[in-house]
Amino acid sequence: MSSCATGTGPAERGARRQGPRPPGGRKWPRRSRPSPDVRGKLRSVSHDLVCWKCGTSVAHLSLPLRRLDECSKCRAELHVCRMCVDYDTRVAKHCREPTAEEVSNKTQANFCDHFKPRAGAYTAPNTAEVDKVKSELEKLFGKK
Repeated sequence: MSSCATGTGPAERGARRQGPRPPGGRKWPRRSRPSPDVRGKLRSVSHDLVCWKCGTSVAHLSLPLRRLDECSKCRAELHVCRMCVDYDTRVAKHCREPTAEEVSNKTQANFCDHFKPRAGAYTAPNTAEVDKVKSELEKLFGKK
C-alpha cells in the first residue's frame, strides 16, 4: 500500500518539506517589505518629477503615475504626452515611440501604454524676451 492510502503521508503527519538551509543551520532571512506610512499605503519611491505646466514638485505622488493624477498647485493632469520621455516636437506625432497611437491633445490625460514620466518636463518661459517685447510695445503705443 502507498503512504497516501494509509494516511501517513507528509500532510497527515504534520511534516513540512523544507528546502536546504544556509550554512550553520540558520533560517533564511525574511524578505524586507516597505513599511506603510500613516494612512496604511505603501511609501512612495522618491523621485524628482515636476509638473510640466508650472514646475511644482510632484514628489508626493507615488510611481507609476495614475492616469488622473494632478499637480497640487495648478491642477494640470500629469499622465500627458508633454510629461513623457518619448515626447519630442521634432518627430512625427511628437512621439519617439513608433508603435504608440497618436494622441491629438498632448496636454490632456491619455491611456498611452508607453508613458514614462520625464524629470525635466517643465521648461520655464523666456521672460527676458517677453519683457523686451512688452517694452517695445509700450514704446510704440504708450502705457495704459
